[in-house]
Amino acid sequence: MPKLTLMFDNKFVREVPVGSRPVTIGRAPDNDLSVDNLAVSSYHAKVYFEAGRM
Repeated sequence: MPKLTLMFDNKFVREVPVGSRPVTIGRAPDNDLSVDNLAVSSYHAKVYFEAGRM
Protein backbone atom coordinates (compact mmCIF):
# COMPACT_ATOMS: atom_id res chain seq x y z
CA MET A 1 0.00 0.00 0.00
CA PRO A 2 1.33 3.49 -0.82
CA LYS A 3 2.39 5.65 2.12
CA LEU A 4 2.62 9.36 2.72
CA THR A 5 5.73 10.27 4.72
CA LEU A 6 6.20 13.50 6.67
CA MET A 7 9.81 14.64 6.96
CA PHE A 8 11.16 17.78 8.67
CA ASP A 9 14.78 18.91 8.36
CA ASN A 10 15.56 15.58 6.64
CA LYS A 11 14.22 13.68 9.67
CA PHE A 12 11.34 11.21 9.65
CA VAL A 13 8.31 12.46 11.59
CA ARG A 14 5.38 10.22 10.69
CA GLU A 15 4.02 7.95 7.99
CA VAL A 16 0.38 7.18 7.07
CA PRO A 17 -0.98 4.72 4.50
CA VAL A 18 -2.92 6.09 1.53
CA GLY A 19 -5.70 3.70 0.63
CA SER A 20 -9.30 3.87 -0.49
CA ARG A 21 -10.19 6.94 1.58
CA PRO A 22 -8.58 10.39 1.41
CA VAL A 23 -5.79 11.35 3.82
CA THR A 24 -6.21 14.79 5.36
CA ILE A 25 -3.23 16.97 6.27
CA GLY A 26 -3.23 20.04 8.49
CA ARG A 27 -2.61 21.59 11.89
CA ALA A 28 -5.92 20.50 13.43
CA PRO A 29 -5.63 17.38 15.59
CA ASP A 30 -8.43 15.55 13.74
CA ASN A 31 -6.40 15.33 10.51
CA ASP A 32 -4.90 11.97 9.53
CA LEU A 33 -1.51 13.67 9.35
CA SER A 34 -1.40 16.48 11.91
CA VAL A 35 1.44 18.98 11.39
CA ASP A 36 2.36 21.28 14.29
CA ASN A 37 3.63 24.23 12.25
CA LEU A 38 2.05 27.68 11.83
CA ALA A 39 2.93 27.65 8.11
CA VAL A 40 0.35 24.86 7.69
CA SER A 41 -3.37 25.73 7.82
CA SER A 42 -5.80 23.84 10.03
CA TYR A 43 -7.10 21.84 7.06
CA HIS A 44 -4.29 22.23 4.55
CA ALA A 45 -4.64 19.41 2.02
CA LYS A 46 -6.34 16.16 1.11
CA VAL A 47 -4.49 13.36 -0.71
CA TYR A 48 -6.48 10.71 -2.56
CA PHE A 49 -6.47 8.42 -5.57
CA GLU A 50 -8.43 9.34 -8.68
CA ALA A 51 -8.31 7.27 -11.86
CA GLY A 52 -5.41 5.29 -10.36
CA ARG A 53 -3.29 8.37 -9.65
CA MET A 54 -2.51 10.17 -6.40
